[in-house]
Amino acid sequence: MKYLKISLAVLVVALFATPAFSQSCHSSNAKAGETEAASSASILENVPTDFEAGQFIVGGECGMCKRTIEGAVNSLTGIQAVNWDVESKMLTVSYNPKALTVQTIQEKIASVGYDAGTVRATDEAYNNLHGCCQYERVKL
Repeated sequence: MKYLKISLAVLVVALFATPAFSQSCHSSNAKAGETEAASSASILENVPTDFEAGQFIVGGECGMCKRTIEGAVNSLTGIQAVNWDVESKMLTVSYNPKALTVQTIQEKIASVGYDAGTVRATDEAYNNLHGCCQYERVKL
């Protein structure tokens, strides 16, 4: 009887956790897309004078990719703002060119598994991505 209760509890948790994870992984709707586009435009328009803006394509598929990509970029010193648009795959970033380069930003993104601009993630880093985050890779 004890094992039945434990099994039932595990099953209930699994049933409720799966839809919540799936939703967070693939969350994208028209309003989110509009917000991302507005955020990218705002970054490009509001770059401080000692910062530069850059844009490049980054592979990815979902909201979980967005959090990982933007989190990796935000961990760098010299970042003022960053936005990765799930639909267009375009990353827009405002950064201090005295602290880092676009190449450094792309290398950081590649280190977490995403092809970024001219920098390709290692196969190992790409294979460590969650299944829903594994995108169709193009040759660089």
